Amino acid sequence: MKIALINLPHLPARQPLYRLPPLGLLYIASFLKRGRGGEVLVYDGEAMGATVKEIVDWTLNYKADIVGIYTMTPTVPTVNSIVNSMKINLPDIYTVLGGPHVTATLDEK
Repeated sequence: MKIALINLPHLPARQPLYRLPPLGLLYIASFLKRGRGGEVLVYDGEAMGATVKEIVDWTLNYKADIVGIYTMTPTVPTVNSIVNSMKINLPDIYTVLGGPHVTATLDEK
């Protein structure tokens, strides 16, 4: 099983003063690599300055079975675009969203 964890780039209007590694995704990758089976790669779109197309192409070339995406509220339209593009090309791919937006909008029913 192949797992891809993706850190999206910031929007151009909100460039950070400095860049930090995506520690949350790296912690998850470390946990998954320790005897949980499968192959895990982290794609740091922020460090790469990646476009939506580059992120989708990387995921499709990697042929991930599961994709986890760090999601902040300003990146929701980008996340939707990425997930829709992936699902067209890999309909059986599982997508998991995490991060501040998902936590803040959790519906506890």
